[in-house]
Amino acid sequence: SAKGEALDRVASLLAERGITAGCLNFGGQLLQLGGAATRVEDRGAFAPVALTKGSLATTGDDERAVPETRGAVRSHLVDPRTGRAVPVHGAVQVFASSALEADALSTALYVLGPEAAWKLCLDQDIAARFELEPLADAHDAVPRERHTPAWTRHFGTER
Repeated sequence: SAKGEALDRVASLLAERGITAGCLNFGGQLLQLGGAATRVEDRGAFAPVALTKGSLATTGDDERAVPETRGAVRSHLVDPRTGRAVPVHGAVQVFASSALEADALSTALYVLGPEAAWKLCLDQDIAARFELEPLADAHDAVPRERHTPAWTRHFGTER
């Protein structure tokens, strides 16, 4: 949540100086202040979106998974309930009006795992999309993307 808080603080400082348009990028987390939309082509299989105002935060293990023996990997994220690394299972991206909220939610949802995270998103109307590992019986081995209704209301169903 440090990146999210830092983005919100910088946005506040810029607003104090009359700067209300532009896009900030801190290590892949984005905060669009306003102005012309920024086309976001994120990592993995996520489809591009047009960010007009608000923040996008992504959590996953495609860049930071920890290699183990025999080709296995483990997550860099630890589940505070168990003290163990969470299973590697794709990625989650969250849109929120504040960068802190988007950052905290994307990490929490990833730690919860896809099913519990999906339920929480539906219950709390969270704008999120999930990149899920391919189905075990899938022939094409392409990751699947799943959008919450709140995501679809905000971004539509671009592909």
